[in-house]
Amino acid sequence: MDTNRALLPRLTGTGASFLGCAAGLVAVAMLLEAHLALEILRTNPTLTQEKAETYAQIVTQEADGIDPWVIFAIVHLESRWTATAVNHEAAGGCSVGLGQIYGSCHPKRIATLVDPRVNIQRVVSMLHGLETSCRTRCDGLGWLRGYNPGAPSYVRRVSGIVERCHDAHPSALRDVCPGMHLSHVPWSTSARASSQCGTSARRHRAA
Repeated sequence: MDTNRALLPRLTGTGASFLGCAAGLVAVAMLLEAHLALEILRTNPTLTQEKAETYAQIVTQEADGIDPWVIFAIVHLESRWTATAVNHEAAGGCSVGLGQIYGSCHPKRIATLVDPRVNIQRVVSMLHGLETSCRTRCDGLGWLRGYNPGAPSYVRRVSGIVERCHDAHPSALRDVCPGMHLSHVPWSTSARASSQCGTSARRHRAA
């Protein structure tokens, strides 16, 4: 199946023309969700298209000023978009859900955090806290190192995925509004060339 066509049926051709530049930001959000869903499916092909689209919607709805591609990259590395992932850690706690949020292994906590929306909300809350409290080496995504302090290469790996995603997907915005680019959106940054975001790198867990 041509996944690109399946995920972007309303965002090309006459549909895109109908939206027009006056609704550019709305179009950006719609395209972003579609492209996130595409990359989520590439990361975890066992998901249904509907589930991938739901996860993409949650990310865009809950991002709260965090670049959605940063959230994508973290979940890509942490759980490969497996909402029910639960890992019992050597320290005695459990890393749970999409973002592998670490804490108690109490069944009630686990049941709460396997909910995709709740988990992404916690991820975003953690990211805001890390960004706000960072005092040194905070340039770029340096503030992210606290999300998984046990993995020295974590920031580099997340940054690499985000950069590839920024470049792999913004070109589709030209289908909606010539001249519109993700650089016009507050949470975006410039990127380098690649044809696909995700990597096959091993998952790391949040501490």
